[in-house]
Amino acid sequence: MQGAAIISARGFEFEKLVGEVLQEQGYRVTVYSFEAPSRDKPILDFDILAVGENGIKIPVEVKFTSRDRVSIAMLRDAGAKTARWKAHAANARPLLVYGAVIERSIREWAESEFEIDIWDRDILLTKSKRTSAALEQFFQGDSDGKPDPTYSERENTKEHVEGVKVSEANIRARGEELIETLRAVPSGKTSAKAYEQICQAVIDYIFVDDLRDVRSQKRTVDGLNFYDLIYRVRPTHPFWATLTRDFRARVVLFECKNYGKPIGPMQVFSTERYLSVSALRPICFVLSRKPANNHAVQAAYGAMRESGKLLVFLCDEDLEAMLRAKDFQLSEGGSADEREANDPIEILDQKIYDFISAMPR
Repeated sequence: MQGAAIISARGFEFEKLVGEVLQEQGYRVTVYSFEAPSRDKPILDFDILAVGENGIKIPVEVKFTSRDRVSIAMLRDAGAKTARWKAHAANARPLLVYGAVIERSIREWAESEFEIDIWDRDILLTKSKRTSAALEQFFQGDSDGKPDPTYSERENTKEHVEGVKVSEANIRARGEELIETLRAVPSGKTSAKAYEQICQAVIDYIFVDDLRDVRSQKRTVDGLNFYDLIYRVRPTHPFWATLTRDFRARVVLFECKNYGKPIGPMQVFSTERYLSVSALRPICFVLSRKPANNHAVQAAYGAMRESGKLLVFLCDEDLEAMLRAKDFQLSEGGSADEREANDPIEILDQKIYDFISAMPR
């Protein structure tokens, strides 16, 4: 209880500092944690309301944590909560402020996914002026007197240790290498096989512990249907255990669509033919260069509603986000729980949640 009280007190202190930084940025600030509600100021769950010129209103969610880094799972939960305050925003997006470091790639993913702005410790320090010394002192109190390196310092730090098989630089290079290869493959029919091959490499890297025994260009027994990639699921991760249980799936399919334009409903109809609830393969991840158009999404809703088949659309941007998240997970390491909290599956789970939650009756 004493430890929780200390964290709570430092959380209030951090909110005050965030409010001061916002004031330095020219906003009028109301910190709801410290001012009693009144007739003119209702009780709200976000922490700060920043009001600026031209009718700008920014609801601010402030998160203090004793951790040095923010995991993907933590950011996903906080991002979803912050997105709830869009109705209270005007001419701006809601703002999430974390008192810890957030890997740039997952911060950018969360900003895009939840349509919010996010400041972490580094960004907050760059925006502070008169408050910078107080912030530095506050953050040093969480690190035994040793301030964390800034983001640029961490990015520019390279290890050169003889005999070390896997360094952070080497781990990061794998995901970035796959991204570069993916971007280098041109769209179109002539490069369809190359696109399938890079997609397989991406899947194998991200889901190395969960998907096994890949088969490429598999033909069904009747000889009528081909699907690009099929994997056997090893349901040890909670995500895969839940997904395979809910849909009674033993395998999952990946269809690789190397089209230069967004895929449409005809591609969904042709892919749906490969899926079979009775054969325990009702799930397909449709990989494409660009996001699927709205008609394709509506067709996927129909397959889900009428046949219980799940088609999940993943474009190149989604794959890049998961690749960078995998790099981050490996570079962070830690316990099994910490690795799970940084799993790129969080991004995939959010995609499925977005799809199911928006599906009409």
